Amino acid sequence: MSKKRIEKILFSEKDKKVYFQNNNVSAINNNTENALIFNAKKLGSGGTGKVYKIPHGAYPIPIAIKRYSDKVLSENGAAIDSYLRSLIVFRKNMTDDIRRKIDKFTVWPQRLVYDYDTDEICGFTMHLIPEQFFTSINIAGEDEKKESNLDFVLHGAKFRKKYGLPLLSAKGRAKIVYDFLSTVSMLHNNDYILGDLSPKNLLIAVDKSNQSKNRILFIDTDSYRKRGSVHPLQQLHTPDWIPPECQKASVELSKLTPNANPSLLSRLKVDMFIQNQYTDVYKVCLAIIRLYHDGDHASIITSSYSADKKLRTNISDEFANYILQGLSDLPKARPSINDLLTSFVNSVNAKLKAPEISKLEAMIDIGDEEAMYNLGIAYARGNGVAIDKHKAQMLLYKAYLRGNIEAIFALVDLFDNPPEHFINEAVKHGYVGAK
Repeated sequence: MSKKRIEKILFSEKDKKVYFQNNNVSAINNNTENALIFNAKKLGSGGTGKVYKIPHGAYPIPIAIKRYSDKVLSENGAAIDSYLRSLIVFRKNMTDDIRRKIDKFTVWPQRLVYDYDTDEICGFTMHLIPEQFFTSINIAGEDEKKESNLDFVLHGAKFRKKYGLPLLSAKGRAKIVYDFLSTVSMLHNNDYILGDLSPKNLLIAVDKSNQSKNRILFIDTDSYRKRGSVHPLQQLHTPDWIPPECQKASVELSKLTPNANPSLLSRLKVDMFIQNQYTDVYKVCLAIIRLYHDGDHASIITSSYSADKKLRTNISDEFANYILQGLSDLPKARPSINDLLTSFVNSVNAKLKAPEISKLEAMIDIGDEEAMYNLGIAYARGNGVAIDKHKAQMLLYKAYLRGNIEAIFALVDLFDNPPEHFINEAVKHGYVGAK
């Protein structure tokens, strides 16, 4: 009768390495003479390996370990070794601010893990997913602990009410979208591609008492890759999250016969699984549409009247239009993630200032030239509203026609190549800076 396999994690004091032992050898080799040794508790498994945790309190911070399967290591071990090192070095070389952001919003590889017997790399350490990203619900009389991933959050109001889960508020959605966009922007700006961005690897914690504290967490980040590089493991698209260009390639491939042009067959097979920053943007926009959708089947829709209306009401027309562009069949017609983030921030800032803007607009309605001047300056500089030079010019000129001399000076100062009659009017009132 075979003995039960004992899986252990060892932290070597001698060579500062982390080891994983998955056999019954009781002897400790030289490198682990003074090691901290813990029984490994399996948390879960996936297509490429298993995840284990260190017992609570056994190590200074809550950590987990991913160990790749023997099959994956035998076929791709050397490439995985090199790739994991690049991910770990990327985080270490970042500024403190970016490193804090990586640690707050992602479960990023932290340290290499070595096989106890071969001393070869077999996985990595990472932070344990915080408890706030899990939800317990009572199903069939039993409490069940579930990861609060995007799919779970997308359940409709009926499901959420049934199990006592909070409904997402406008503020709660906005917080999720901002963290989502800013994290993807940070990764894109550092030339990373997320690839298989899907509901299973994006966790969302909804704060029941204050949804401005909602949080997101990206997991399975060892699937990310640098633009221009090849990941050691094939990265697939999750069903219902497949970009249109990949769907198109799949349809075209299905129509070809086996004796079709080999180069065409080869290209379509590659295009079916293509992942780049364009496909990332498509999936980001799809996630946002689904997050704002009212009703059932949010996890599979690709367009939504209710989501579009809510985005226009709660954020802005500009942002809603960007989201629609992001779902385009043409990859190059999609906005960049930075376009989306900038539009979102400008739109939310404008909404936050809405009471002040509304007051100015109300005063303008009764002919107040000072309100025209102040709102014109706001549009010119982007103070509380998105920059709109046309509106600024119109308001400042109206203010000047009602006797506000400062308005004509502002028109000359704030705009490149102002009309000559603006310059003449400014000079007439003693403006010495006019060209």
